[in-house]
Order: sequence, then C-alpha cells, then structure tokens
Amino acid sequence: MRDGWQEVLSHSEDGTVLSGSVDKVAEASMRGCEIKVGIRDLGRDLSEVPNMDHEWFVQAHSNYYYTEQKLPIAGTQPLVRLASGDPAYLYLRRLGLRQVDGTNGFVSRLPYDPYLLRSHRSETRHALRWFVR
Repeated sequence: MRDGWQEVLSHSEDGTVLSGSVDKVAEASMRGCEIKVGIRDLGRDLSEVPNMDHEWFVQAHSNYYYTEQKLPIAGTQPLVRLASGDPAYLYLRRLGLRQVDGTNGFVSRLPYDPYLLRSHRSETRHALRWFVR
C-alpha cells in the first residue's frame, strides 16, 4: 500500500474493536478523505487450504455515515476473485460497518456470473481494517 494511508479502525471478525474507533472513520468520511478497507480472509471460500490467512485491500468510492446508528458504510471498487480452475466471476461488493452494542463488520457481496448473466447477494463476516488518506 502506498505511503500516506493511516489506519483508523481495526476490528475482529466478531466485531471486537482492536484499535481506533468508528468515530475516526466517520470524521474522515465527513472531511472527504479517501478510504481503503483491508478485509481478512475474503477468499477463504475459494481455497481448499483451510485457514490460509490473507488480507485484501480495496479502495472505497462512496462513503456514507448514518448518524443515528453511528454506521459508516463504504461502497468499494469492483473486485475480481478467482479460484484455480473456476471461471472468472466479477464481485461487486459493498463494505459496511454495523454497530449493534459494539462494532460488527460485515461484507455484503453482489457477485455477478458473466455466464449466467445474473447476480445474487450474500453477506459474510470478516475482520476489517479501515484506512484513510
């Protein structure tokens, strides 16, 4: 990752805040800062190797902050996920940070199958790291 990015929030898959705060993400979004998200184990469903640790970094293009819920959401750039031997699938994803008595991270995906010409939504939980610049 290029210099200049500052990590402002990190939380585990179960939503436990490890460092930073939701407020720092919200403040950066309201100031118009660029946001990038690191997603732990996003490709775990594509690998036959169990517990193969990895992290995907993707830049956000749209950031929203729901003030009453203290809910920052970042819409990300399209991301291509490939598994060995599988056809290419384009995954358009929306990343979010949900707070319910604590901070819970979720990844809501909208994968598109170019062969069947259709998409479907899915949600998975991941540890997330939020960066601003």
